[in-house]
Parts: sequence; C-alpha cells; structure tokens
Amino acid sequence: MIASKAALPEFDYEEPTYSQAGFDALVAFMRQESRNITQRLVNGEISADDWYQQFSNELYEGHLRAFSMGWIHSGSDDLESMEVRAALRAREMLDHESQFLLPFVDDLEGRYLTDDGYLTRRIMWRMGLYIKRIRGTFNEAFVDGTPDLMEIYWRLSATELHCEKMPGT
Repeated sequence: MIASKAALPEFDYEEPTYSQAGFDALVAFMRQESRNITQRLVNGEISADDWYQQFSNELYEGHLRAFSMGWIHSGSDDLESMEVRAALRAREMLDHESQFLLPFVDDLEGRYLTDDGYLTRRIMWRMGLYIKRIRGTFNEAFVDGTPDLMEIYWRLSATELHCEKMPGT
C-alpha cells in the first residue's frame, strides 16, 4: 500500500506539540515517501531530475518539522522565532545536502542502474542516510530553544564512552 501525505498529520504551528511517537512517525513517513519516490523512478514514471526534486522536498519538510519538534521539546514558547528558524535550518540543510544529492542523481543513472534495472536497495540505503540527519536537526533545535543559562547533561552512548583513544573523540 502506498502512503499519502494524509498519512502524516499536519504540524500545527498554532498549538505545536512534541512526542517521541510523533518524531518516529515523521521518520517512518519519510522512509515510506522515499520508497514511493524511488518506485516511481524504477517504474519509469519520473526522471532522475524529478526524483531529485521530490526527494529534496521531502528532506526540506522533514528538517522543517524536526526542527519545530526539537524547539517545542525544549520548552520554548517563542513560536514566531521557531517558524523562522525552522525554515532557515531546513533551507540550510538542503543547501548543504545538495553537494551530495547532485552526485547521487548522477549515480542513479550510473552505478545504480544495471541492465536488469535499478538497484533499489542501494538507493534506499543511501536515501536513509539523508533521512537520519533529521535527528541532528531536532537536537540542534532543542539546544537552541533552551534558555542560555540552562545546563544540559548529554548522555553518551556506549560508542562514545569506549572510544576515548580514537581521534576526534
């Protein structure tokens, strides 16, 4: 079954809320939309350039919502600032990702296209890397939305805790 935009509730900027379930739904929705976009490419319904436009739009919307959710989760009630910052952050992320997405489009018509058709799993795996970045956007918004003097205790995962001798940690 193909998901539609109706599968994800509109984000209410007048009375925004955050829940982990809502964030998880956003990620799941983005994954499904990515599958839909890729399937349209594989079926010959859209070109690689159309794929790029549609996936870019999904990424923009995902970062926009993730930032808004992180801002709300921080407890900030400055909704006007949130809307502006969310749009700026989403645009910034898309601008940054363009340098990687454009070569991805070339790969769609190169290494991801074989005589037997597209290598859909590889395309989806790579798209998933872009989708995972919305977690960082959420976290940045959470920190940006907290009061300046608030202390934040960040819990590290097992990876960060055991890698103290590795460069960059």
